[in-house]
Amino acid sequence: MSKQVLIVVTNHTTITDGQKTGLWLEEFAVPYNIFKEKGYNIEVTSIRGGDVPLDPNSL
Repeated sequence: MSKQVLIVVTNHTTITDGQKTGLWLEEFAVPYNIFKEKGYNIEVTSIRGGDVPLDPNSL
């Protein structure tokens, strides 16, 4: 049996005060790369499906 992991990410583009938000790139990339290096099959999905916004402060 192959090793598998599911990473669930956000679809939200703003927080309650209207500030832009989204996926914090490092919080996704670091575990993704670790799982990849360890030979996991990785599935990525978002809560609502569709586009995943990146938090502009994480770039």
